[in-house]
Amino acid sequence: MRPKGPISRAQAVRERRAQKHGQRLVRASKQANQPLPSITSRKPPYGMSDTQQKVARPFNLSLILPNILPIENPQIVGRSAVQNLTRSRIKIDRLGLIWRLISLVVCLGAGASIYFALNSVTFRADQALITGNQRISTEEINSVLGIAGQPIFILDPQQIAFTLRQNYHEIASANVRVYFPNNVWVGMLERTPIIHWQQDEQYTWIDASGVAFKPRGPLPALIPVIATGSPQTGIKLSSDPQDPNPFISSELVEAIQYLSPHLPIGSALLFDSQKGLGWNDERGWEVTFGNSSKNINLKLQIYYTLVDSLVARGIHPVYISMQYPDAPYYRVADTDEDFSTGLETE
Repeated sequence: MRPKGPISRAQAVRERRAQKHGQRLVRASKQANQPLPSITSRKPPYGMSDTQQKVARPFNLSLILPNILPIENPQIVGRSAVQNLTRSRIKIDRLGLIWRLISLVVCLGAGASIYFALNSVTFRADQALITGNQRISTEEINSVLGIAGQPIFILDPQQIAFTLRQNYHEIASANVRVYFPNNVWVGMLERTPIIHWQQDEQYTWIDASGVAFKPRGPLPALIPVIATGSPQTGIKLSSDPQDPNPFISSELVEAIQYLSPHLPIGSALLFDSQKGLGWNDERGWEVTFGNSSKNINLKLQIYYTLVDSLVARGIHPVYISMQYPDAPYYRVADTDEDFSTGLETE
């Protein structure tokens, strides 16, 4: 107990020191139990160089430990208080460490899974299953695609379809699907050839849209056309960017289809870049009908009427032009004069 009566000055000083000492102990205890937030700065503190900052960097930043602060006056605090304060300051944030370990395990597991998936035989594509091919063999298609043995994860169906149509113009459409673990399905639609086009000792097949593509084996049902000149390129009507440009126009294809039933037996359709389509009649003349299917029925009617009239009059022409149905003409041998038929249409 404090004695009654006035106290001396020295005693008052000792009491104030004891009071302050107690307050410092309380503040130190609260500060030790409360973790301080970590502050990361790209610039060193004032008066410290970059080298000193790197050397002085505490290890607790990488382990998520609370900052360790020096004790200013351990004699005043006491030995037991210093030990408790030190233990509390170096206590590991176990929750943060556990989460870091979990993240490490997840990353290692993901990396191992990716490595296994890319190198496992289970996820490597086999030969593609091809459907819809009629004249192109399955082995040839697979050799062009080159997907056998590749990881199924890196296969792009759109790229496979693009590669297929770039190499085979006879394919009108292609649909590719990839299934796990290692299956690839390719469905296609081949073009149907209707014309056998021969030019400069080479030949090609042409479908109804005028697209030319590589012949594959004999196909006797095609319409034979022998060309002495290059035809005018057709206009592309399809919006598909992978469709090739037509080799001939659709009008010329229609004209060929119209004229083919009227061919003399054993004859082939002839094509000239100036005169158009026609044939050599077995009775000794050549007839041409132009490049378009427009008025083709009228041209044929006028042609048969003209032939009957010439035969009845005993005239043997060497050339008959039906390019313009309103002005047909014929030419006889040993003369350069063209004779009007007198069968002009109004």
